[in-house]
Amino acid sequence: VCTAGIQTPVCAPCEAARSIITLRESPFPPQAQRPAPLRSRALILSIKQPPGRMEKPGAAGGIPVIMYNVPSRTGLNIAPETALELSKHPLINGIKEASGNISQVAKIAQLCGDELNIYSGNDDQVVPLLSLGGKGVISVVSNVKPELMHDCCKAWFDGDTRKACQLQLEILPLADALFCEVNPIPVKYAM
Repeated sequence: VCTAGIQTPVCAPCEAARSIITLRESPFPPQAQRPAPLRSRALILSIKQPPGRMEKPGAAGGIPVIMYNVPSRTGLNIAPETALELSKHPLINGIKEASGNISQVAKIAQLCGDELNIYSGNDDQVVPLLSLGGKGVISVVSNVKPELMHDCCKAWFDGDTRKACQLQLEILPLADALFCEVNPIPVKYAM
């Protein structure tokens, strides 16, 4: 999305490669904002997929892919070694890491280096993940308090670790409240 000359990545969850192709081929000019999906969808693939199964979503329409590792929702965890193998695909450029396991995030960072952008998928672990080389957060809290999450990440990237840590601690009660029930119920209530 290009608004006022600022490039912002668009993350479009999908349930099949066809959704990726449809998004890519839709007739929106580059500067236009695409309408938000009515409901969230995710492409969930078992780690034991037949060979070539991951190729189709990654290659469809030439759109970069961010893998979602959210074991609490999918029942599957993307192991660091699997993340390494998948990161070799030219269009897989990131992972939303929401396993809650900081040691696993460290292992992914160690194995993948700059080949895979890591984004926190847990609002209560943003600063710890950024300290391991994370690039940002795919956040629930930012739906309710976007400036709080923005300021936390900005402080980190500006080198103000004290402020980033302070804001991370400020985020905790809100993150806890927003996860008191299954997402997105609390977020919709808060909005």
